[in-house]
Amino acid sequence: MSDGRRTNTAERLLQATIRQLSESAPEAITTLGLAEDVGISQSAVYRHFPSLDALLGQAVDQIGQRFVAFTRAAQAELRSVDPRDPVETERHFQRILDHALAEPTLMQTYLRHRRSLGRVGESLRNIDRATVAEIDDHLRRTLAPPGGLPPELGEACSHAAWQILYALHGTLEFHIFGPGGAREASARALTHQVLAIVAARISPP
Repeated sequence: MSDGRRTNTAERLLQATIRQLSESAPEAITTLGLAEDVGISQSAVYRHFPSLDALLGQAVDQIGQRFVAFTRAAQAELRSVDPRDPVETERHFQRILDHALAEPTLMQTYLRHRRSLGRVGESLRNIDRATVAEIDDHLRRTLAPPGGLPPELGEACSHAAWQILYALHGTLEFHIFGPGGAREASARALTHQVLAIVAARISPP
């Protein structure tokens, strides 16, 4: 087999693994199922990957790289958004939803496995932690009073950051696994949730 065909088959196996991860648990994935998906013999899988674990590992790495790229782009945009401004915030979430829903397989995998045990879940939870740290930092920089950030406000920002991430999860699940609907309406509803979180947890009495 030529190097080009070998690389193409390996990539097809990787994409089949990612697709199957978006639909089921890692334990349900087999070399036989992947071979049938790609249209090769089961033994041919081992010409490209030494084991199923190695194939799953590369698939998880690729999912992680793609999701890190997605979250970094969202985080870069976030730095220009004032979380108290409903217009800016709604536009930001509209763009996030547009980008996320353009990658349905990636989002399905993320939402399905972010709480699961094992390498897939841990990799995705690490991305969640990095995302929350970025939101937390943005809230602290944006909302800090002139005299500096008191400890109680710092703690409130941390709690608010997690709540904002959970609100985003809920909106994505509604579109990926639920009935979906107009993205503009979802972005507006998410904006109301975020403004309420910021007002309840961080705004001075």
